[in-house]
Amino acid sequence: MTTLEKSAAASTEPATTAVAATGVTSEVGTEHHDALDDDLEAHSVVSSDSEIDEKEGPGQLNQFQKRGQQQTGGNAAAKDVGIEGEENNKSNELPELSGWVEKTAPSMCWCSAHERFVRISEKQLRWFENDKEDSRVLGHLDMDLIDVEISRHYGPFAAPHRTRSCCLGRKSGGLGELLLGRDTRSAFSICPVGSKRVFEISLPTETEAEAWVSCIELHESRSVKMPNGGETVRKDNWWRSSRISPERFEQVTATGDVLLFRSKGSMPKLIRLASGSKGRYDHVGLIVKLSGGEVGILEATGGEGVGLVTWKEFVDNNWQDLYPELALRRVFFHRSKERCKKLQEWVNETLGKPYDLTVSKLMARTSAPTPVGEENYFCSQLCAKGLKVLGVLPEDGMASTQYWPSTFSARMAPIKCNEGCRFDQADLVIDFSLGDPKRYVKKKEEEASSVTPPPIGVEEIRAFVPGARLLPRHAKGTADWGRPATEVEMQQDLPTLYVYDHCPYCVRARMIFGIKAMPHRLQFLLNDDVVTPTKLIGKKVLPILQQGDEAMGESLEIVRKIDAAGSDGQVALRPSANRQDIAEWQLSNQDLIRKLTRPRVAKAILPEFATRAARDTWARNHPLKDGTGFDACLEASPALLAELSLQLPNLAGMLDSDFSVNPGGLSYDDITLFPMLRTLTLVKGLDWPDRLQNYVNNLAEISDVPLFGSMAC
Repeated sequence: MTTLEKSAAASTEPATTAVAATGVTSEVGTEHHDALDDDLEAHSVVSSDSEIDEKEGPGQLNQFQKRGQQQTGGNAAAKDVGIEGEENNKSNELPELSGWVEKTAPSMCWCSAHERFVRISEKQLRWFENDKEDSRVLGHLDMDLIDVEISRHYGPFAAPHRTRSCCLGRKSGGLGELLLGRDTRSAFSICPVGSKRVFEISLPTETEAEAWVSCIELHESRSVKMPNGGETVRKDNWWRSSRISPERFEQVTATGDVLLFRSKGSMPKLIRLASGSKGRYDHVGLIVKLSGGEVGILEATGGEGVGLVTWKEFVDNNWQDLYPELALRRVFFHRSKERCKKLQEWVNETLGKPYDLTVSKLMARTSAPTPVGEENYFCSQLCAKGLKVLGVLPEDGMASTQYWPSTFSARMAPIKCNEGCRFDQADLVIDFSLGDPKRYVKKKEEEASSVTPPPIGVEEIRAFVPGARLLPRHAKGTADWGRPATEVEMQQDLPTLYVYDHCPYCVRARMIFGIKAMPHRLQFLLNDDVVTPTKLIGKKVLPILQQGDEAMGESLEIVRKIDAAGSDGQVALRPSANRQDIAEWQLSNQDLIRKLTRPRVAKAILPEFATRAARDTWARNHPLKDGTGFDACLEASPALLAELSLQLPNLAGMLDSDFSVNPGGLSYDDITLFPMLRTLTLVKGLDWPDRLQNYVNNLAEISDVPLFGSMAC
């Protein structure tokens, strides 16, 4: 019998045992997912090619590329998912208890008692609005993170109410309790050590109360305190969010769980807003357990497409520092041998597929078959598809493309699952302050040595597509120093865009490649290079797009061609609204803008000015109309700055939002306005209105065209 078969055979039916004759039951083993106990974890065992063949499992995964940043101690080789059926080892199981209780809210001025549905399982106490499976979690106590003391208000050894040692100085009860004389004969208090909060629970009888106290004390006695766990109670409203240490995350997560990412930056914020008012996350990955129980994250990112990275590589590269919040959403279902094998086969086929996010995808309401070999994914679509392969989500239900990253959060509406499957009722925030400092907390000197200044001329680069990790401290892409190009890279026939960095018309063409996340080669020419553009289109004019043997000029024609490119023919840009107000503003301030920008362009460190001859050529060809010299303009900067700063609020008032000129999203009006504003970022001392500053930053991020802020003068 194979290991997979042994695991499947070990599965047993859930058992239920009574704790007390009070109508409250203790459930043992009711879920096939480990709630917070590594004894129930579904492990993976495939570790070599020979083992795979013996077990009749799927073959090794194809080679795949990691995120593209420098790797620290990770293994760049592909790993076999090796997912196996689960094992139910119940030797260390703890009883579960759930039921309705009266819980006193922690208020100093009034005794506010509410009926709550409470459940204790796997050393965690949670209370909910109701007893439905999709009920919202209102509070959470994790006994592996905090010490709790129990004070009984009943029986011969009852502590005097509000004078018991464990609750002195804590918030509980209040004026209402004193005035109304609440009956606490069958109540007890839970007192978290190090916190001023106390949680009081009342039940109809002492028998029921003792059943709860005994169960809580048993779970507390079996707790294994996490490093720095005491820091939990020092956080604001600490009981309202479920937190786990990174070590505990590794222990409890299983194949099919979901890892949620909250990223920094404007575009991730836009993605969260697009997913609804409760949207908290902007990227998502699917957990798979690899050989030996190692945790892997299957995800689709803009830079690499579908790839797999191990948790070890993730933390070794300090990628957790990119995200203000990471959270685990557990998924409860039976991880059978058949389901896991099916997932592994799908993962093998999916690794390396390209990233793609289009309007037509987002508009699809039901899943439609994709021709073999043409599959592509964005992050939440990939997770939804993986959960459909596992049988968690219905194949004939909502289209995978309709899932946003925040859809998988417990904060959002319940997700419809197949029978016997459900998502956990809470997102477990991975709190790295609770982890082993030697592994998860970098020393200050290590941080200082790892930070290098960004390249000159680059103020900030962020990815448009969610999940892409572009770090100033790490190399982008996979062009590691000294390595030869791969055979696949050598055979790629990417379009080449010839540009000048300062040129507004060239920026138009660059923007559409960034907005569409389309791979291409960006070629900067010297400003005095006449030969190259003449060979391509017969004259010295940029931008020029070359695809194969064909070349074309005209910036907006290039934009139209690239915007229409793609298998689905969907475009990203709306037509121009012919904004005469903006056109008139630009025309009326044209001379003022040129006097501020042209002298600074002539001094800037740009690739087209890499030689003195190239710089002199540009300066000679761009004199000011009134004959004013560049040096004179620089001397007059204070007056010019004050004049333009008075005009910028008028332009800001013409924008619909921080992200687009017109309602409904990006249009050709953004393509023509942003390049002029980008050039203005060379001018130091301008008083930018908030709306205009946000717009410029967001468009730079969306289009992957960096600003000139670091060269401003």
